[in-house]
Amino acid sequence: SSATVKLVVRVVRPIKPPAYGLQRFRPDRLSANDADTARMVTTVPNRPPPPLLDQGWAIRPPMERKRFTDEQKALLVEIFDRPDRISEEAAESLFKQRFAAREGSFARKYRLNKVQIKSWMSTEKTRRAKKQLAALADEEEAAAGRGAGGVGR
Repeated sequence: SSATVKLVVRVVRPIKPPAYGLQRFRPDRLSANDADTARMVTTVPNRPPPPLLDQGWAIRPPMERKRFTDEQKALLVEIFDRPDRISEEAAESLFKQRFAAREGSFARKYRLNKVQIKSWMSTEKTRRAKKQLAALADEEEAAAGRGAGGVGR
């Protein structure tokens, strides 16, 4: 005896996915009323042209860069030269304490945040290492010059 199997196929999702995003305008696919409306919308008579924008309107202005003031540098060097290394949070709180005035060279607007302090510390570390290497190279060059009978380059 053979058993018959009944197979039922049900489409769960459409076979062709719907089109998303911007579609090309196709007035031929609209009904008569919709086509008239679309034609009116696309061709408005006596419409003034859009205003012309200044040249370079999309280009961002250059970032404003300011150098550290002498007071900021003095505090940063003081923090850097401390024998006990303090965190950026502690350095930031020192800046908040020192730069608490409303106006003048210690105004609140001259406070540095943690990122600025960390960046300066990293740069200063590199700067001092380069200076130390240059001094060592100068000493070696001077020693080599003396060892060769005092003849310089």
